[in-house]
Amino acid sequence: MTEYFTELTQAPVREFFARNVWPNTPDILNEYLQKGAGPAFVVRFILAATLGANYGIYGPAFELYENRPIREGSEEYLNSEKYEVRVWIQIPK
Repeated sequence: MTEYFTELTQAPVREFFARNVWPNTPDILNEYLQKGAGPAFVVRFILAATLGANYGIYGPAFELYENRPIREGSEEYLNSEKYEVRVWIQIPK
């Protein structure tokens, strides 16, 4: 990761490549987020916010720590919004 971000800050890449960092995406739920629970989401958010010129998150799935894969070993969300419209409701604890 250090090598990647170092490369992004050196010429000529820095002249045309904006460092937009996304700690998660709607189509990839990696193993780190699946198994790391809340702390994994927090770490990825902090890294994105401090290493990138801009950062963004994939809305409710990230905010609510959505980490259930469609099946063991898959990087696809169980209830992926790629194929359906979801209504997100957070129940107060």
